[in-house]
Amino acid sequence: MTDQETNMGSKEVANFFGVSIDALRFCERRGIIPQVKRNKNGYQVYTDVELNWLYIVLNLKGQAFL
Repeated sequence: MTDQETNMGSKEVANFFGVSIDALRFCERRGIIPQVKRNKNGYQVYTDVELNWLYIVLNLKGQAFL
C-alpha cells in the first residue's frame, strides 16, 4: 500500500466512471459527494475520498437504490 493520494481532474473522473462532467457537478452541488477541492488554478481535483463516494453512489444508482 502506498502513501500517495490519487488526484484526478473532472474530465478524467467523468471518463473513468462513464458519466458526464455535469453529473459530477450535480453530485457535488446536491451534497451527494463531499465538496471537491480545487487546485491553485481553480480546477477541481478529485481525491480518493471523492472517488470512493462516487463509486458507492454510482453503484447504488445502478442497482436502483437511488
